[in-house]
Amino acid sequence: MKRNLNKFIIFVILVFIFIFKPNKVALSEGLSLVPLRPNVEYKSEELKDPFEPPEEEKKPEAEPEKQIMPEVKPAPTPVLKIEGLVWGGRLPQAIINQKVVKIGDIIEGAQIVDINREGVTLTFNNSQYNLPSQWMLNNLESGNN
Repeated sequence: MKRNLNKFIIFVILVFIFIFKPNKVALSEGLSLVPLRPNVEYKSEELKDPFEPPEEEKKPEAEPEKQIMPEVKPAPTPVLKIEGLVWGGRLPQAIINQKVVKIGDIIEGAQIVDINREGVTLTFNNSQYNLPSQWMLNNLESGNN
């Protein structure tokens, strides 16, 4: 208990020394805590704005020219061939142009939307296309004969 009391007394004495002694020293010696700096005034009345272009480069504002946009031809639909389908499970997949794709994949600019037994539904240039499977094509041909 005496030990804690001694620590507290030392702490209080140190606090008084650090709080009150610098003021007495600064006042008695005439020291200032703020460094003295020369008083500087900036006057820019005769100076030009550094962000303005030079006088000879200033051009009168002209009407903006109309930009002619070249006609954009839509991209041709890519040639896609279904080589295989896996449908009916949790992850339907198709083999198109020797690449395995699933719903959401993009192949040659076309996004796969659906895969089922009739074929693959995809979007290209904001248009929807149905790519029939070989099984569908064979059924259509046998039904026509």
